[in-house]
Amino acid sequence: AACVQGTRTEFLAQYLLELALAEASTLAFRPSTLSAAAIHLALHATGQRWEAEYGQLIGVGHEAMMTCGRALVALHRRARGNRDKFVWVKWLKEKRGAVSGIDIVSPGGIS
Repeated sequence: AACVQGTRTEFLAQYLLELALAEASTLAFRPSTLSAAAIHLALHATGQRWEAEYGQLIGVGHEAMMTCGRALVALHRRARGNRDKFVWVKWLKEKRGAVSGIDIVSPGGIS
């Protein structure tokens, strides 16, 4: 299993989750689904693989994770278009891996 703690991957997942906290529409997703989708996107964006067994271990279905992932990608794109937004600027700093500047390319059907 991949370990993401203390890495740019972890920072990117945290950034996506922080964006989700400020968005009422993400209340439709279970916290485990949000977390799994954020980790899935962060792994993909940093060139790592999401193993299918991760979703099984967490108890998150593939379709739920993909739906949530699309919502997170949309939030990220919106934040990038609003560059004065506090969360985007906070996560653009080098000490946080400058992850808000990463262009997230949607994996496996997340778009």
